[in-house]
Amino acid sequence: MKSRRRTRWIVALGLLAGLSRGIAVRITRGYSHPDELFQTLEPAFGLLHGSWVKSWEWERGIRSFFGPGAIAFVLKCLETLGVYSSVAQELAIRSLMATLSLLPWWTFSRVAERIGGASAGIAVALILGVAPVWNALAVGTLSEGLTLIAFAAMTEAWLRGKAGWIGAFGAVAVGFRFQSAFLVLGLFIAMLDGAKHRRPVWVAAATASAGGLLLGAIDAWTWGGWFHSAIEYFRFNILEGGAANWFGAAPWHRYLTAPVRTWGAPAAFVLWSGLFAAIGLFLRDRKRRPWLWVGLPFLAVHQWVEHKEDRFLIPVYPMLWAVAVGALAVAAGKFRWQRRRLQALGGVVAILVVLGFVERANSYRWDWNADQVGHYREIARASQQEWAASTAPRVVCLLDSAEGGGQWSLRFPGIAERSRQVDRDSIRVGCPRFVSTEPFATRYLIPVSGAPVVLSAVKALGLSCEDRSASPQTPLYRCKSDLNHF
Repeated sequence: MKSRRRTRWIVALGLLAGLSRGIAVRITRGYSHPDELFQTLEPAFGLLHGSWVKSWEWERGIRSFFGPGAIAFVLKCLETLGVYSSVAQELAIRSLMATLSLLPWWTFSRVAERIGGASAGIAVALILGVAPVWNALAVGTLSEGLTLIAFAAMTEAWLRGKAGWIGAFGAVAVGFRFQSAFLVLGLFIAMLDGAKHRRPVWVAAATASAGGLLLGAIDAWTWGGWFHSAIEYFRFNILEGGAANWFGAAPWHRYLTAPVRTWGAPAAFVLWSGLFAAIGLFLRDRKRRPWLWVGLPFLAVHQWVEHKEDRFLIPVYPMLWAVAVGALAVAAGKFRWQRRRLQALGGVVAILVVLGFVERANSYRWDWNADQVGHYREIARASQQEWAASTAPRVVCLLDSAEGGGQWSLRFPGIAERSRQVDRDSIRVGCPRFVSTEPFATRYLIPVSGAPVVLSAVKALGLSCEDRSASPQTPLYRCKSDLNHF
């Protein structure tokens, strides 16, 4: 394919990928998995404001604060710029994730091009650019999505021959999610297999080790011990089998069928066909063989671990597509068919992929505006335990981003930290985002104590509140206003 024509294709597909992610930011508000909140957003809020709900993994200490620290930095920048509305913060963070997710789109389309030529690169750019479920996952804050961005940066550094950056971004990937160490290992094996000299490998290993020491220092600062979270993670998941015992063991074929649930059955058939073709074609091809090793340790370890979830494969999917499509392009080039026959074959493959996307878009459990009252009740429970000895009226102010119980939430400190008297003015000061927001937004109140006083003060602000408490021990009120009185 001529260079100018290829450039036009890439620019057009880049704009399409950006538009697709922009649509995903707009219509898939909130989070598609609880870990988007409990592994990143909630601890980030805790780092910034000191008050947060710790899920079991933070109580056990198996997570690094590196990822939440990055999100907390973004939140701090937004608040420095005067952006306090949780709706605006949601839009900003998801827009940032959408923008960063274009790096994997670009990098792995280049990988496919290097393996199978320009047509393979364009095909992967199209697949990663328009797949509906993939776009919805790309704009979220799952740690797997953050890992994918760091892994893409690591792979891009390899493509550009920047050995030092390979190790640096590898350490970042591990900081986001410990399983990423096996992606780093796979890339190092690929470098050893394809490199003429070993020096770049040692440079990458040195910078990765330096990054690992930095992660250990972060643990020493936040948890009180070097590599505390990594050690506890290994102890819980491997030695104790905690994930499998707590959340269940999946059948051995879980990851064989996972692409069906993410990409659709027809597209999954194309993916697996391409991967099997890659194994047959690349094992004796020294130029392309290194790409087989990149995801192998990661997939092998996840297959061995009993607890399996589809989202665990998010970091490796773009690489799998690059290898699979590249292999199909190489295989097609080995047939001495007429050009029309090859174009017809490519058309059939494209139709299968598109049918997969359509099937998943139609059957995927889209959770546009799910009611997360259960999450707020959990906050109520934790807050009540924290302040059980208090007798002064206190309140935790919550703001939900969408009418009808949207999925995004950020928690705000209790006003009693600033004022002992709960009234209209103290709520204005203590929970500014609770009162200075969209008139039709849904607001949640948790009066940990002194509920009548709190409700009276809120009513004076022009809000009407509905009791959504699960029990008297976990009070929760949902408040709305039809007009902006403040």
